[in-house]
Amino acid sequence: MSLKEINALSQMRRAGGMTRTRSIEVLASQLDRLEAKATELAAMRTYLRAKIDWLSGGEIGAPPDLGS
Repeated sequence: MSLKEINALSQMRRAGGMTRTRSIEVLASQLDRLEAKATELAAMRTYLRAKIDWLSGGEIGAPPDLGS
């Protein structure tokens, strides 16, 4: 969550506009963003491991591709 988003939520809370429903929406949205980022990071981790293995194995065959 960006500082701008945190500030807006803080102002909403102070103004009494942070309902339980809105809190759930905000938290669910943040969870979705974190899960997407975790998926992206897992793909990068898999690629880096494959690249290290490829380099360690003498660069035999095609190098790993981040997209695969």
